[in-house]
Parts: sequence; C-alpha cells; structure tokens
Amino acid sequence: MEEPKKKRKSNTTANKSGSAEKKTTARKSATKNAASTKKTSATTRPTSRQRIAVQKKYALKVLRKNFGNVTLTCDAIGISRFEVYKWRKDDPEFNNAVEEINEVSLDMVEGVMMKAILEDGNARLIMFYLNSKGKKRGYGLKNESDGDKSGAVLLNISPDEAEY
Repeated sequence: MEEPKKKRKSNTTANKSGSAEKKTTARKSATKNAASTKKTSATTRPTSRQRIAVQKKYALKVLRKNFGNVTLTCDAIGISRFEVYKWRKDDPEFNNAVEEINEVSLDMVEGVMMKAILEDGNARLIMFYLNSKGKKRGYGLKNESDGDKSGAVLLNISPDEAEY
C-alpha cells in the first residue's frame, strides 16, 4: 500500500509543478502583454506637437469654409482667436496658408462685386472699387485738411480718367 501512496505523492508533485509552470508562463505572458500595451499606448498617443499640427490643419479647413473669418472658425472648433494669431506668429507655413485663404476669399468677393457692377451699374460699388483699386489713377478718398476738424472726407475723382 505504501507504493501507491508514493505514486500519489509524485503525481501530486507533478501536478503542483505543472500548475506552477502554468502560473509562471501565465505571469510572463501577462507581463509581456502589459508591457506591449504600454508601448502601444505610448506610441499611438499623439504628442503635443502632433495634436497642435492636427488642430492647425483642421483650423485651416474650417477657415476656408468661413472665407477667412477667424472668429467664426474659432467658435466652430473651440479655440481662442489668440491661439490662431499665435500660430500665425510662430509658424510661417501656417501664416502663409492663412494669407492664401484670405487672398482667395478676397478674389471671390471681388468677382461678385465686379459682376454686380457690370450687371446693375451699382454706383456705390463702382465708387468703392475705384477708391480701393484705382488709387494709381487718381481715384480714392483723400483727407484734405483745411483747418476743418469735422472729419469730413472729400472724394477726389477725375472725370477725365473715368471710363464709361
């Protein structure tokens, strides 16, 4: 009868060592998984610079949709106007992109205005256009001071240079 007890003992020892090996293996793989999870989360988590780069890219996209209006853009994406102006100051590439958006927006508005001038002959738009774009030809608002401090502005338009 003693022999079967020994067998049982050796079986028990084998079971204990087997489960100890399983536990050790399980611990090692859990440690590896935890380590790989930490590495993965550290590599996939964007840095501050990466987050700002994404914000800038998105801000430019929204700025285009808002025709260069910084206030509407900031309200839409939840950042301050100060942040956009800081980006413009610190990042020449971002500043150039904003300038390009403003130029495209101005071109679009100018096109609409020119269409209205040509189709309707809107005198106010004609005057505005000449004051803005015709300065080289002598058109424009001039503030002539003759001692009058009322702030009156005289419009100096040369009829000889006007094209009808």
